[in-house]
Amino acid sequence: GGWVDRATRALFVDLTVYNPSAGLISLVKLSCELPPTGEAVPKVNLRTMTLRMFVPALETVASLFPEGLVLAMTAGYAFLELRRARESNIVDYVLSWWNLLEWCNIVTYLAAFTLRLRPYWLVRQSGFPPPRGEFVNYESPLWAVTQWQNLWALCTLLNWLKLLRLLDKILFMRRLLRVLGKSISGVLPLAIVLAVCIWGFSLAHVLLFGGELDEFGTIFSSFFALYRALLGGDAYTKMRDADAFWGPAMFSLWTVAGTLFVSSIFFAIIAEADLYVALTKDAQYGLMDSVETVWNSIRRAQRRRAELIALTTVIRSAQLRLKELPVKAMRTPAQSILAEALEITRMTAIERLSTAK
Repeated sequence: GGWVDRATRALFVDLTVYNPSAGLISLVKLSCELPPTGEAVPKVNLRTMTLRMFVPALETVASLFPEGLVLAMTAGYAFLELRRARESNIVDYVLSWWNLLEWCNIVTYLAAFTLRLRPYWLVRQSGFPPPRGEFVNYESPLWAVTQWQNLWALCTLLNWLKLLRLLDKILFMRRLLRVLGKSISGVLPLAIVLAVCIWGFSLAHVLLFGGELDEFGTIFSSFFALYRALLGGDAYTKMRDADAFWGPAMFSLWTVAGTLFVSSIFFAIIAEADLYVALTKDAQYGLMDSVETVWNSIRRAQRRRAELIALTTVIRSAQLRLKELPVKAMRTPAQSILAEALEITRMTAIERLSTAK
């Protein structure tokens, strides 16, 4: 009927299907792109959820009670954290990585619970099931449920990371955590070198195999294809079939550069950190303490700088007062002493700021 013609470039169809026996609802989005080259590129996006996640009538008070109890406990814990922050030094509290982790966990959970209740409000407005003969788009409630699941997954990860603070109290776990903390300073430069190597190899693979292999069609996909190769993925057969010379050559180069060289340096860094902890019996560095040490060094340098500036200000103020003395014979010796003290203070400031650790 002329609805689709030569100027049409894409078709989109949205529909909602509901299975009352299984208690599931699915939002189906069908699309078909019609590029100028003539082919059709179909795509299907399916999002399925249980009805109890966003239909208020099917959610009982008994099933929501545990979530409300956890919310109340989280709110109480947030109140205790606020009181502890008020009673302690605010700068030390903010610069503590464990406190930042706690607040990230609290904020993530509160945001997740907000998205947990949002679908009920949206569905109550639009109604379920939809009126006969009408289409109601439930994409917003389903999107809220999806984001709730994403935030809940992040909240779960943060909860498990908080266990590291407790594991540091266990003797046989303490050494492992401190070895990891000590190796951070060596692993970060290695990660930068590895990223540069992967990016360079990704660009080379795109130029060599981008026109024939989907894995290397773009730099982004090539980057992750090479990263998967470090974890055991193998694209050698496809690369060899695409180019009999460059396929094996690039595979060999990447194996040597990525798997052997970078991995060997990584294990060497871990071994060196383990040896350091074993010989020195270091009790200062945990997994998070290595990063905190940098902040503590900056804070110590700032405190020293403030002390030296205050001392210099006092000396200059004394010099101004000496100038007001009526007898010159009284001013000259004192001014010489203060000038010498000011020079010593300046040299001490330079030395202490340069050696602040």
